Amino acid sequence: MVIVSSDSTNTLVSLGRSSGGLKRVGSLELLQQAVNSSASFNNNNKYSVEPVEFSRTHLYLPEEEDFDDYECDDDGYWDDSSSFHSCKVQSAAAPTLPQEALYLPKQEQKQEQSLSVDTCFSYLPSLVESADALYAQEPVHYNEQTQQQQTQARRLLYVGQGEVGHAVPLQCDTLVSDRATTCHIVMIHSKSNRSVPFSTCTHLDGVEYTSSIASIFQKHQQHHQQQVNDNNDLIDLDIHIMGGYQDDHGTSVEISNWLVYLLADLAGQYQHSIKCTLQTAAVSCINTTTTDCENGHSPLGRGLAMSTLTGKVWLVAHVDQQVAGPDYICRQLRLWCNNNNSSSDDDDNEVVEQKQLTCVHDPQDHKSMFVRQAMNVPAFAPELETLLRLTDAMLLQYTSTSPSCELPDFCSIVRQTILFW
Repeated sequence: MVIVSSDSTNTLVSLGRSSGGLKRVGSLELLQQAVNSSASFNNNNKYSVEPVEFSRTHLYLPEEEDFDDYECDDDGYWDDSSSFHSCKVQSAAAPTLPQEALYLPKQEQKQEQSLSVDTCFSYLPSLVESADALYAQEPVHYNEQTQQQQTQARRLLYVGQGEVGHAVPLQCDTLVSDRATTCHIVMIHSKSNRSVPFSTCTHLDGVEYTSSIASIFQKHQQHHQQQVNDNNDLIDLDIHIMGGYQDDHGTSVEISNWLVYLLADLAGQYQHSIKCTLQTAAVSCINTTTTDCENGHSPLGRGLAMSTLTGKVWLVAHVDQQVAGPDYICRQLRLWCNNNNSSSDDDDNEVVEQKQLTCVHDPQDHKSMFVRQAMNVPAFAPELETLLRLTDAMLLQYTSTSPSCELPDFCSIVRQTILFW
């Protein structure tokens, strides 16, 4: 069987004629062919003769759809009737193919023998096309003017770094997060015949949130009142991930790997009640560009928004403080505080520090308002005044994990946060 790569989408298709022409190639076969034909497939750019072994997960790939037939409305938002997540195959005679499962490299393999998840995704046509469709639209800038001009989708719930927010359509129209460089933004949308759609947004800045991600799945199951082994009425849960880039320290790839394997594990745990589809995976190398950064790589997408009603997602350029509230600067303080929700897990006699995401909105607590939680004052608070004396260039180096890729107002927000003390 001959495998060829498309220059435009980096997709692999089979030219075998056993079925009368082009035929679908399974994701596992694509990955195996890509690995065998690559001389520098691993993270260290070293060739290995040892084969990469893959295992099937209970995460599913996006169904094959026409990703070209979509457009935004006049306000820059996804039109529900033509978005790339809702469009249908145009040909009525097109056969319905079963949804494919995602295969990932087995975790027990040595690191130098394995593939990072973002590299795997770059070989899978459905994920490449969904990322391309996401990037094809102009990112939305949320500010007071655009919000006033909106006749629909005006109720915005902003979720910042280290936070998580849940909502139903009755409470807000859009979940949004921005300012992700090495961080990853995750949007989750679930629906069933039992209840209204349930949506979650979180902004992850590290790999210490395992229990928080697990609790998200539990909340979606509880919302739909789903019983285990009720296979006749599974919850449809769509996952969208965007963030990270090819940073020099490998922070983005570390978060991507941890997050995707965790989601795959949770999809397996909840397989009898939830069907999980990885609709978007614009992470790390897929989310990298060299056009916006003078010193090398930078993230192509930094913000993401999702409709709580339809589950559609779109790129976000920036969210102004005036529409990201309430208490925008106060919420930034938490990033400087000792995490009062931290805990330790004993994993193979090794103590692993775990942090908890700060929940800013949860309809299951019967609260339709923003939730505030207590914060611990950091021990170094009296010394923060020293940072105020630094130039912006020095402040960037001391306070950012990706100083060459931050937005122009980064230092201003840091200074406002310090002055809040």
